[in-house]
Amino acid sequence: MPNDPGTRQGIYDSVFVGRSRNYLPDLIPYYFPIRGFEIYDGPIEVKNLKFYDFPDDPRHPNSSALGFLLNLNWQLAVTSNVSGLVFQNVSTRIQFGTGSIYFNRLDGDLNQVIRDGDGSLTGEKGSWLATALPVHTMNSCTPKPEYNATHCPSSIKYGQLYIRNMNTSGTVFPCAFGLNCLGLVVRRADVASFAHNLISTPHTDVPFYFQPLVIKGKTYTLEFPYSTPSHLILQPTNFDMEETLRVGICYPPGTTFRVAKYSGLHRFNYDLQQASSLSEAVQNASRSFYWDSDTNMLFIHYKAGSARSGQSSVFAYCANGDQCDQFWIYAYGPHVNDPAYPGRCPGAYPKYAEVDTSSPPVIIPSSSSSSSLTSSSAAAVTSGETAPTEDGGETTSISPSTSTSTNTNSVVSTSSSSRATSSSSSSSS
Repeated sequence: MPNDPGTRQGIYDSVFVGRSRNYLPDLIPYYFPIRGFEIYDGPIEVKNLKFYDFPDDPRHPNSSALGFLLNLNWQLAVTSNVSGLVFQNVSTRIQFGTGSIYFNRLDGDLNQVIRDGDGSLTGEKGSWLATALPVHTMNSCTPKPEYNATHCPSSIKYGQLYIRNMNTSGTVFPCAFGLNCLGLVVRRADVASFAHNLISTPHTDVPFYFQPLVIKGKTYTLEFPYSTPSHLILQPTNFDMEETLRVGICYPPGTTFRVAKYSGLHRFNYDLQQASSLSEAVQNASRSFYWDSDTNMLFIHYKAGSARSGQSSVFAYCANGDQCDQFWIYAYGPHVNDPAYPGRCPGAYPKYAEVDTSSPPVIIPSSSSSSSLTSSSAAAVTSGETAPTEDGGETTSISPSTSTSTNTNSVVSTSSSSRATSSSSSSSS
Protein backbone atom coordinates (compact mmCIF):
# COMPACT_ATOMS: atom_id res chain seq x y z
CA MET A 1 0.00 0.00 0.00
CA PRO A 2 1.35 3.47 -0.80
CA ASN A 3 2.64 5.68 1.99
CA ASP A 4 0.92 8.67 0.40
CA PRO A 5 -2.80 7.78 0.59
CA GLY A 6 -4.92 8.99 -2.28
CA THR A 7 -2.07 9.31 -4.72
CA ARG A 8 -2.56 8.08 -8.26
CA GLN A 9 -1.02 8.02 -11.70
CA GLY A 10 -2.83 9.72 -14.54
CA ILE A 11 -2.75 10.65 -18.17
CA TYR A 12 -4.90 13.46 -19.54
CA ASP A 13 -5.78 15.27 -22.78
CA SER A 14 -3.64 13.09 -25.04
CA VAL A 15 -3.80 11.43 -28.45
CA PHE A 16 -2.72 7.88 -29.32
CA VAL A 17 -2.24 6.74 -32.92
CA GLY A 18 -1.93 3.05 -33.68
CA ARG A 19 -1.17 3.07 -37.43
CA SER A 20 -0.13 6.24 -39.21
CA ARG A 21 0.60 7.08 -42.86
CA ASN A 22 4.36 6.94 -42.35
CA TYR A 23 4.05 3.18 -42.15
CA LEU A 24 7.41 1.45 -41.69
CA PRO A 25 8.29 -2.25 -41.73
CA ASP A 26 6.70 -4.01 -38.75
CA LEU A 27 9.46 -4.43 -36.18
CA ILE A 28 7.11 -5.54 -33.40
CA PRO A 29 7.45 -9.27 -32.60
CA TYR A 30 4.91 -11.48 -34.33
CA TYR A 31 1.81 -12.14 -32.22
CA PHE A 32 2.72 -9.37 -29.78
CA PRO A 33 -0.47 -7.34 -29.11
CA ILE A 34 -0.30 -3.63 -29.89
CA ARG A 35 -1.93 -1.27 -27.36
CA GLY A 36 -2.20 2.49 -27.11
CA PHE A 37 -2.21 2.76 -23.32
CA GLU A 38 -1.28 0.00 -20.88
CA ILE A 39 -2.89 -0.17 -17.43
CA TYR A 40 -0.76 -1.37 -14.51
CA ASP A 41 -0.78 -1.20 -10.71
CA GLY A 42 -2.59 2.04 -9.92
CA PRO A 43 -4.75 3.73 -9.03
CA ILE A 44 -4.79 4.93 -12.65
CA GLU A 45 -6.85 7.89 -13.87
CA VAL A 46 -7.33 8.10 -17.64
CA LYS A 47 -9.21 11.18 -18.83
CA ASN A 48 -9.89 12.86 -22.19
CA LEU A 49 -7.86 10.57 -24.44
CA LYS A 50 -8.37 10.08 -28.18
CA PHE A 51 -7.43 6.84 -29.92
CA TYR A 52 -7.05 6.70 -33.71
CA ASP A 53 -6.42 3.81 -36.07
CA PHE A 54 -6.14 0.62 -34.05
CA PRO A 55 -7.44 -1.89 -36.63
CA ASP A 56 -7.48 -5.66 -36.36
CA ASP A 57 -4.15 -7.15 -37.38
CA PRO A 58 -3.71 -10.94 -37.72
CA ARG A 59 0.01 -10.50 -37.09
CA HIS A 60 -0.79 -8.98 -33.68
CA PRO A 61 -3.93 -10.62 -32.27
CA ASN A 62 -5.52 -9.25 -29.10
CA SER A 63 -4.40 -5.71 -29.97
CA SER A 64 -6.52 -2.86 -28.60
CA ALA A 65 -6.57 0.84 -27.77
CA LEU A 66 -6.43 0.08 -24.02
CA GLY A 67 -4.83 -2.94 -22.42
CA PHE A 68 -3.11 -4.27 -19.34
CA LEU A 69 0.50 -5.02 -18.57
CA LEU A 70 1.42 -8.39 -20.06
CA ASN A 71 2.31 -11.31 -17.80
CA LEU A 72 0.92 -9.37 -14.87
CA ASN A 73 1.68 -10.86 -11.45
CA TRP A 74 0.72 -7.86 -9.33
CA GLN A 75 -2.63 -6.46 -8.23
CA LEU A 76 -4.61 -3.72 -9.99
CA ALA A 77 -6.36 -1.02 -7.97
CA VAL A 78 -10.16 -1.21 -8.26
CA THR A 79 -10.27 2.60 -8.07
CA SER A 80 -8.68 2.95 -11.51
CA ASN A 81 -11.10 4.56 -13.95
CA VAL A 82 -11.43 6.03 -17.43
CA SER A 83 -13.56 8.89 -18.79
CA GLY A 84 -13.78 11.21 -21.77
CA LEU A 85 -12.54 8.61 -24.27
CA VAL A 86 -12.86 9.00 -28.04
CA PHE A 87 -12.30 6.14 -30.50
CA GLN A 88 -11.96 6.41 -34.27
CA ASN A 89 -11.20 3.44 -36.53
CA VAL A 90 -10.63 1.27 -33.45
CA SER A 91 -11.54 -2.41 -33.76
CA THR A 92 -11.13 -3.33 -30.09
CA ARG A 93 -11.37 -0.69 -27.37
CA ILE A 94 -9.88 -2.75 -24.53
CA GLN A 95 -8.47 -6.26 -24.18
CA PHE A 96 -8.24 -8.39 -21.05
CA GLY A 97 -5.92 -11.37 -20.49
CA THR A 98 -6.62 -14.28 -22.83
CA GLY A 99 -4.26 -17.09 -21.88
CA SER A 100 -2.07 -16.52 -24.95
CA ILE A 101 1.72 -16.57 -24.84
CA TYR A 102 1.67 -12.94 -23.69
CA PHE A 103 -0.95 -13.52 -20.98
CA ASN A 104 0.47 -16.25 -18.75
CA ARG A 105 -2.53 -16.28 -16.43
CA LEU A 106 -0.65 -14.93 -13.46
CA ASP A 107 -2.59 -13.50 -10.51
CA GLY A 108 -2.72 -10.03 -12.05
CA ASP A 109 -3.98 -11.41 -15.37
CA LEU A 110 -6.81 -13.15 -13.52
CA ASN A 111 -7.94 -10.13 -11.48
CA GLN A 112 -8.05 -7.25 -13.96
CA VAL A 113 -10.70 -4.55 -13.51
CA ILE A 114 -11.43 -1.02 -14.72
CA ARG A 115 -14.34 1.36 -14.14
CA ASP A 116 -16.01 3.39 -16.88
CA GLY A 117 -16.58 6.74 -15.17
CA ASP A 118 -18.80 8.36 -17.80
CA GLY A 119 -19.80 5.61 -20.24
CA SER A 120 -17.30 6.58 -22.94
CA LEU A 121 -15.74 3.08 -22.89
CA THR A 122 -18.77 0.82 -22.56
CA GLY A 123 -21.80 3.06 -23.08
CA GLU A 124 -22.87 2.68 -19.43
CA LYS A 125 -21.79 5.28 -16.88
CA GLY A 126 -20.23 3.92 -13.71
CA SER A 127 -20.12 0.34 -14.96
CA TRP A 128 -17.22 -2.07 -14.68
CA LEU A 129 -15.21 -4.34 -16.93
CA ALA A 130 -13.45 -7.26 -15.24
CA THR A 131 -11.64 -10.43 -16.24
CA ALA A 132 -14.19 -12.88 -17.63
CA LEU A 133 -14.18 -15.45 -14.86
CA PRO A 134 -17.27 -16.73 -12.98
CA VAL A 135 -15.81 -15.50 -9.67
CA HIS A 136 -15.90 -11.88 -10.97
CA THR A 137 -19.33 -11.87 -12.61
CA MET A 138 -22.97 -12.04 -11.50
CA ASN A 139 -26.38 -12.60 -13.09
CA SER A 140 -26.69 -8.84 -13.60
CA CYS A 141 -23.48 -8.72 -15.69
CA THR A 142 -23.16 -9.17 -19.44
CA PRO A 143 -20.39 -11.18 -21.12
CA LYS A 144 -18.19 -9.13 -23.44
CA PRO A 145 -16.30 -11.82 -25.38
CA GLU A 146 -14.85 -9.23 -27.75
CA TYR A 147 -12.93 -7.85 -24.76
CA ASN A 148 -12.49 -11.19 -22.95
CA ALA A 149 -14.30 -9.44 -20.11
CA THR A 150 -17.50 -9.31 -18.12
CA HIS A 151 -19.46 -6.04 -18.10
CA CYS A 152 -21.13 -5.32 -14.76
CA PRO A 153 -23.48 -2.49 -13.72
CA SER A 154 -22.61 0.26 -11.28
CA SER A 155 -24.70 -1.45 -8.61
CA ILE A 156 -21.93 -4.02 -8.21
CA LYS A 157 -19.06 -2.84 -6.03
CA TYR A 158 -15.61 -4.36 -6.39
CA GLY A 159 -12.97 -4.39 -3.69
CA GLN A 160 -9.85 -6.37 -2.88
CA LEU A 161 -8.78 -8.75 -0.16
CA TYR A 162 -5.11 -8.53 0.75
CA ILE A 163 -3.96 -11.86 2.24
CA ARG A 164 -0.54 -12.15 3.85
CA ASN A 165 1.20 -15.33 4.96
CA MET A 166 3.17 -14.21 8.01
CA ASN A 167 4.58 -17.64 8.93
CA THR A 168 5.97 -19.62 6.02
CA SER A 169 7.49 -22.40 8.12
CA GLY A 170 4.77 -24.82 7.05
CA THR A 171 4.38 -23.44 3.55
CA VAL A 172 5.64 -26.09 1.16
CA PHE A 173 4.60 -25.96 -2.47
CA PRO A 174 3.12 -29.31 -3.57
CA CYS A 175 4.91 -28.94 -6.92
CA ALA A 176 7.95 -27.38 -8.52
CA PHE A 177 7.29 -23.65 -8.65
CA GLY A 178 5.92 -22.40 -11.92
CA LEU A 179 2.77 -21.27 -13.71
CA ASN A 180 1.00 -24.53 -12.96
CA CYS A 181 1.78 -24.37 -9.26
CA LEU A 182 -1.02 -23.53 -6.86
CA GLY A 183 -0.72 -21.16 -3.91
CA LEU A 184 -4.35 -20.51 -2.97
CA VAL A 185 -7.87 -21.45 -4.10
CA VAL A 186 -10.53 -18.76 -3.71
CA ARG A 187 -14.22 -19.64 -4.05
CA ARG A 188 -17.21 -17.32 -4.01
CA ALA A 189 -20.08 -18.97 -2.19
CA ASP A 190 -22.67 -18.39 -4.93
CA VAL A 191 -20.40 -19.89 -7.63
CA ALA A 192 -18.65 -22.37 -5.36
CA SER A 193 -18.05 -24.94 -8.10
CA PHE A 194 -15.53 -22.56 -9.69
CA ALA A 195 -12.01 -22.64 -8.23
CA HIS A 196 -10.18 -19.31 -8.59
CA ASN A 197 -6.61 -20.60 -8.56
CA LEU A 198 -3.87 -18.14 -7.58
CA ILE A 199 -0.08 -18.54 -7.46
CA SER A 200 0.98 -15.54 -5.35
CA THR A 201 1.53 -11.82 -5.76
CA PRO A 202 4.23 -11.50 -6.90
CA HIS A 203 4.98 -15.12 -7.81
CA THR A 204 7.98 -16.12 -5.74
CA ASP A 205 9.36 -19.43 -4.50
CA VAL A 206 7.24 -19.17 -1.34
CA PRO A 207 3.70 -17.74 -1.63
CA PHE A 208 3.63 -14.76 0.72
CA TYR A 209 0.91 -12.48 -0.66
CA PHE A 210 -2.40 -12.82 -2.48
CA GLN A 211 -4.79 -10.08 -3.50
CA PRO A 212 -7.91 -11.41 -5.23
CA LEU A 213 -10.57 -9.15 -6.65
CA VAL A 214 -13.79 -9.47 -4.62
CA ILE A 215 -17.39 -8.29 -4.89
CA LYS A 216 -18.51 -6.46 -1.77
CA GLY A 217 -21.28 -8.08 0.24
CA LYS A 218 -20.30 -11.59 -0.89
CA THR A 219 -18.88 -14.63 0.91
CA TYR A 220 -15.51 -16.09 -0.08
CA THR A 221 -13.67 -19.14 1.17
CA LEU A 222 -9.91 -19.69 1.09
CA GLU A 223 -8.29 -23.10 0.62
CA PHE A 224 -4.54 -23.72 0.82
CA PRO A 225 -3.02 -26.74 -0.98
CA TYR A 226 -0.47 -26.90 1.84
CA SER A 227 -0.99 -26.48 5.57
CA THR A 228 -2.91 -23.27 6.23
CA PRO A 229 -0.39 -20.74 7.62
CA SER A 230 -0.50 -20.40 11.40
CA HIS A 231 -0.37 -16.59 11.11
CA LEU A 232 -2.43 -14.84 8.44
CA ILE A 233 -3.36 -11.19 7.96
CA LEU A 234 -6.55 -10.33 6.10
CA GLN A 235 -6.98 -6.75 4.90
CA PRO A 236 -10.17 -5.73 3.06
CA THR A 237 -9.18 -2.89 0.72
CA ASN A 238 -11.22 -0.14 -0.98
CA PHE A 239 -14.21 -0.50 1.35
CA ASP A 240 -16.47 2.33 2.51
CA MET A 241 -18.79 2.73 5.49
CA GLU A 242 -21.19 -0.22 6.03
CA GLU A 243 -19.79 -2.25 3.13
CA THR A 244 -19.22 -5.90 4.03
CA LEU A 245 -17.24 -9.00 3.15
CA ARG A 246 -17.39 -12.48 4.66
CA VAL A 247 -14.32 -14.71 4.57
CA GLY A 248 -14.03 -18.37 5.51
CA ILE A 249 -10.68 -20.16 5.92
CA CYS A 250 -9.99 -23.89 6.17
CA TYR A 251 -7.96 -25.11 9.16
CA PRO A 252 -7.12 -28.57 10.58
CA PRO A 253 -9.52 -30.15 13.08
CA GLY A 254 -8.92 -29.22 16.71
CA THR A 255 -7.53 -25.76 15.92
CA THR A 256 -7.98 -22.87 18.35
CA PHE A 257 -7.57 -19.21 17.51
CA ARG A 258 -6.67 -15.75 18.56
CA VAL A 259 -8.04 -13.15 16.13
CA ALA A 260 -7.04 -9.50 16.63
CA LYS A 261 -8.18 -6.40 14.80
CA TYR A 262 -5.61 -3.79 13.85
CA SER A 263 -5.74 -0.44 12.09
CA GLY A 264 -2.65 -0.45 9.94
CA LEU A 265 0.32 -2.62 10.80
CA HIS A 266 0.95 -1.48 14.35
CA ARG A 267 -2.24 -0.05 15.85
CA PHE A 268 -3.94 -2.78 17.88
CA ASN A 269 -7.70 -2.30 18.38
CA TYR A 270 -9.09 -5.34 20.15
CA ASP A 271 -9.36 -9.15 20.15
CA LEU A 272 -12.37 -10.66 18.43
CA GLN A 273 -14.57 -12.91 20.55
CA GLN A 274 -15.59 -16.38 19.45
CA ALA A 275 -19.26 -16.55 18.44
CA SER A 276 -21.47 -19.59 18.96
CA SER A 277 -22.93 -19.38 15.44
CA LEU A 278 -22.32 -17.74 12.10
CA SER A 279 -25.45 -15.64 12.55
CA GLU A 280 -24.00 -14.26 15.80
CA ALA A 281 -20.73 -13.44 14.04
CA VAL A 282 -22.70 -11.61 11.34
CA GLN A 283 -24.61 -9.58 13.92
CA ASN A 284 -21.35 -8.71 15.67
CA ALA A 285 -19.52 -7.91 12.45
CA SER A 286 -15.78 -7.22 12.80
CA ARG A 287 -15.96 -7.99 16.52
CA SER A 288 -16.36 -11.77 16.58
CA PHE A 289 -15.38 -14.86 14.60
CA TYR A 290 -17.06 -18.22 14.18
CA TRP A 291 -15.34 -21.62 14.15
CA ASP A 292 -17.40 -24.40 12.57
CA SER A 293 -15.82 -27.58 13.92
CA ASP A 294 -17.99 -29.72 11.64
CA THR A 295 -16.51 -28.27 8.45
CA ASN A 296 -13.26 -26.92 9.99
CA MET A 297 -14.01 -23.43 8.71
CA LEU A 298 -13.14 -20.16 10.46
CA PHE A 299 -15.42 -17.26 9.46
CA ILE A 300 -14.92 -13.50 9.86
CA HIS A 301 -17.69 -11.15 8.79
CA TYR A 302 -16.25 -7.71 8.06
CA LYS A 303 -18.21 -4.45 8.05
CA ALA A 304 -16.35 -1.22 7.35
CA GLY A 305 -16.82 1.24 10.18
CA SER A 306 -15.37 4.33 8.49
CA ALA A 307 -15.73 6.08 5.17
CA ARG A 308 -12.89 7.20 2.99
CA SER A 309 -12.94 11.00 3.06
CA GLY A 310 -11.13 13.99 1.64
CA GLN A 311 -10.32 15.23 -1.81
CA SER A 312 -8.49 12.06 -2.82
CA SER A 313 -10.87 9.61 -1.15
CA VAL A 314 -11.92 8.06 -4.45
CA PHE A 315 -8.36 6.80 -4.88
CA ALA A 316 -7.55 5.94 -1.25
CA TYR A 317 -7.20 2.27 -0.37
CA CYS A 318 -8.65 2.64 3.10
CA ALA A 319 -10.37 5.01 5.49
CA ASN A 320 -8.21 7.28 7.63
CA GLY A 321 -5.38 7.38 5.15
CA ASP A 322 -3.19 4.29 5.38
CA GLN A 323 -4.90 2.89 8.49
CA CYS A 324 -6.51 -0.10 6.80
CA ASP A 325 -8.58 -2.52 8.88
CA GLN A 326 -6.70 -5.76 9.35
CA PHE A 327 -7.47 -9.08 11.01
CA TRP A 328 -4.48 -10.93 12.45
CA ILE A 329 -5.26 -14.64 12.76
CA TYR A 330 -3.14 -16.87 14.97
CA ALA A 331 -3.89 -20.60 14.78
CA TYR A 332 -2.86 -23.16 17.41
CA GLY A 333 -3.28 -26.91 17.56
CA PRO A 334 -1.66 -30.31 17.08
CA HIS A 335 -2.06 -30.28 13.29
CA VAL A 336 -1.22 -26.64 12.53
CA ASN A 337 1.70 -26.46 10.05
CA ASP A 338 1.38 -30.22 9.54
CA PRO A 339 1.78 -31.11 5.83
CA ALA A 340 -0.56 -34.05 6.38
CA TYR A 341 -3.39 -31.55 6.89
CA PRO A 342 -3.62 -29.26 3.85
CA GLY A 343 -6.03 -26.34 4.10
CA ARG A 344 -8.95 -27.89 2.25
CA CYS A 345 -12.48 -28.25 3.61
CA PRO A 346 -14.62 -30.49 1.39
CA GLY A 347 -17.55 -30.09 3.79
CA ALA A 348 -17.78 -26.32 3.31
CA TYR A 349 -20.05 -26.80 0.28
CA PRO A 350 -22.92 -27.23 -0.15
CA LYS A 351 -23.43 -26.22 3.50
CA TYR A 352 -22.31 -22.62 2.94
CA ALA A 353 -23.22 -22.30 -0.73
CA GLU A 354 -25.39 -19.31 -1.63
CA VAL A 355 -27.46 -18.11 -4.59
CA ASP A 356 -26.77 -15.10 -6.81
CA THR A 357 -30.03 -13.15 -6.44
CA SER A 358 -29.11 -10.25 -8.75
CA SER A 359 -31.46 -9.68 -11.69
CA PRO A 360 -30.20 -10.60 -15.16
CA PRO A 361 -29.83 -7.67 -17.54
CA VAL A 362 -32.27 -7.14 -20.38
CA ILE A 363 -30.52 -8.66 -23.38
CA ILE A 364 -30.97 -7.35 -26.93
CA PRO A 365 -29.91 -10.21 -29.25
CA SER A 366 -27.42 -9.39 -31.95
CA SER A 367 -29.01 -8.90 -35.36
CA SER A 368 -26.63 -11.50 -36.77
CA SER A 369 -27.29 -14.13 -34.15
CA SER A 370 -30.26 -15.36 -32.19
CA SER A 371 -28.19 -17.48 -29.83
CA SER A 372 -29.35 -17.32 -26.24
CA LEU A 373 -27.13 -15.98 -23.49
CA THR A 374 -25.51 -18.64 -21.34
CA SER A 375 -24.21 -17.82 -17.87
CA SER A 376 -21.37 -19.95 -16.55
CA SER A 377 -22.40 -19.06 -13.02
CA ALA A 378 -25.92 -20.48 -13.29
CA ALA A 379 -26.72 -23.32 -10.93
CA ALA A 380 -29.85 -25.18 -10.01
CA VAL A 381 -31.12 -25.06 -6.44
CA THR A 382 -30.65 -28.62 -5.27
CA SER A 383 -30.33 -28.35 -1.51
CA GLY A 384 -32.67 -27.20 1.20
CA GLU A 385 -29.84 -26.05 3.46
CA THR A 386 -29.56 -22.41 4.36
CA ALA A 387 -26.81 -19.90 5.06
CA PRO A 388 -27.04 -16.67 7.06
CA THR A 389 -27.18 -13.40 5.17
CA GLU A 390 -25.58 -10.13 6.24
CA ASP A 391 -28.61 -9.15 8.31
CA GLY A 392 -28.73 -12.50 10.06
CA GLY A 393 -31.46 -13.92 7.83
CA GLU A 394 -31.17 -16.93 5.58
CA THR A 395 -30.65 -17.63 1.91
CA THR A 396 -31.27 -20.85 0.05
CA SER A 397 -28.14 -22.87 -0.52
CA ILE A 398 -27.06 -24.62 -3.68
CA SER A 399 -24.94 -27.60 -4.48
CA PRO A 400 -21.98 -26.96 -6.78
CA SER A 401 -22.62 -28.33 -10.25
CA THR A 402 -19.23 -30.05 -10.39
CA SER A 403 -16.60 -31.32 -8.01
CA THR A 404 -15.17 -28.59 -5.78
CA SER A 405 -11.66 -30.01 -5.90
CA THR A 406 -10.84 -30.17 -9.61
CA ASN A 407 -12.04 -26.92 -11.19
CA THR A 408 -9.53 -24.56 -12.78
CA ASN A 409 -9.75 -21.02 -14.08
CA SER A 410 -11.47 -20.71 -17.44
CA VAL A 411 -12.59 -17.79 -19.56
CA VAL A 412 -16.31 -17.12 -19.92
CA SER A 413 -17.19 -17.25 -23.61
CA THR A 414 -20.70 -16.64 -24.89
CA SER A 415 -22.46 -15.37 -27.95
CA SER A 416 -22.39 -11.66 -28.67
CA SER A 417 -25.03 -9.65 -26.83
CA SER A 418 -25.49 -6.21 -25.33
CA ARG A 419 -26.99 -4.73 -22.17
CA ALA A 420 -30.05 -2.53 -22.59
CA THR A 421 -29.48 0.77 -20.81
CA SER A 422 -30.99 4.23 -20.80
CA SER A 423 -27.61 5.87 -21.33
CA SER A 424 -26.40 6.91 -24.74
CA SER A 425 -24.88 3.97 -26.59
CA SER A 426 -21.44 3.81 -28.09
CA SER A 427 -19.74 1.23 -30.26
CA SER A 428 -18.15 -1.68 -28.41
CA SER A 429 -15.96 -2.87 -31.17
